[in-house]
Amino acid sequence: MSEVINWLTQGRGPESVIIYGDWYDYELSTSLYYGPTAKEDVKKSIHNIFAEVDTQFQDNIQMNVRTNKSNSGWIEYDYNAFIEKGASTIRNEIWELWLESNWNKEWEFAGYITDNDGTWEFSFRRHNFV
Repeated sequence: MSEVINWLTQGRGPESVIIYGDWYDYELSTSLYYGPTAKEDVKKSIHNIFAEVDTQFQDNIQMNVRTNKSNSGWIEYDYNAFIEKGASTIRNEIWELWLESNWNKEWEFAGYITDNDGTWEFSFRRHNFV
């Protein structure tokens, strides 16, 4: 029996993956993070997105997050929320309230930012294997 357990645990893959994709100017970029050790890398990528938010130069901003905690569906942050609260407040709220507190569960974070040059779409999605 112990040989079977050893065999199963030695060839085991990651517990989860976080898939990131963004689409801008007809170009798709993707990244794959292996959880749970990728938390800081994912956090840095999310913070980099918020570093690009500037309501003075952007026509529309929409960000959505969905976790097991938000059973009612997507939690939405629209352009007006960014004007009222500011990007750093929304970034902290999304990270602390929704993603960090649900890190080991499946979650999604997606959105788009539109300016004169076009629309930048992005999506993070965590998938658990065990």
